[in-house]
Amino acid sequence: MNVLIIPTRNEERNIKRVLLLSKRYVDKIIVADSSTDKTAEIAESVEGVEVVRVDEIGKGVAIKKAVEKLGQRGVNLVLIMDANERNPQDLEKLIKYLEFGYDVVIGERRKMRSLERKLLNGFGTFCFNFMTGLRFRDIFSGFLGIKYEKLRTIKIEAVGFEVEINFILEIWKNKLSIKRIPIEVPTISKSRCRIKDFISISLFFDRWFIERKELVLSKKFGYLYFLFLCIAFIFQSFLLKL
Repeated sequence: MNVLIIPTRNEERNIKRVLLLSKRYVDKIIVADSSTDKTAEIAESVEGVEVVRVDEIGKGVAIKKAVEKLGQRGVNLVLIMDANERNPQDLEKLIKYLEFGYDVVIGERRKMRSLERKLLNGFGTFCFNFMTGLRFRDIFSGFLGIKYEKLRTIKIEAVGFEVEINFILEIWKNKLSIKRIPIEVPTISKSRCRIKDFISISLFFDRWFIERKELVLSKKFGYLYFLFLCIAFIFQSFLLKL
């Protein structure tokens, strides 16, 4: 069984269209919702959709709740997608390459939806590539597919938007095979991303490597990198409290 997880927060304008278009590609859809609008009610009206109510606000929390809901249902593939103007037709690409044999398939946007996202994605992807030696173009698309057996090796610690980097770091650490595919998303005039989100993502990245310092110290100039991560972590923790 192939399952699609869609974390939502006030997506009543988009959710029905996305669900109806997505149904043809998967066996089941789980909407993990923390909305204050009618997103959950609209999602429940679509056949084959299960809504999981999430009390705590945060994309990471929502995805973790949905993953826990999977249990032991004979799930083969798990796909994760946002509801805000995503292109459900790209789900077919995820399934195709997972069935071909890859552990993980990640969508990479060729054009960012806003200037804020372009800056955030560029900096975050650069830091990730620098620390891991990989050559990703986009690690924050929120669009990925993973074999369920491999998903169970992923430790989801993130609360909010930092869940994307949480996933990619765990995927790298566990040495899962990855296929990157190009995806298209429409541009928007205003992004939901805030400076606070940027700091939270950067803070999660620093803490993740500090807690796994052996991954840093094994690199050339590892002690220098580790010192920089510690300083950055302290500074960003201070900023987040302002």
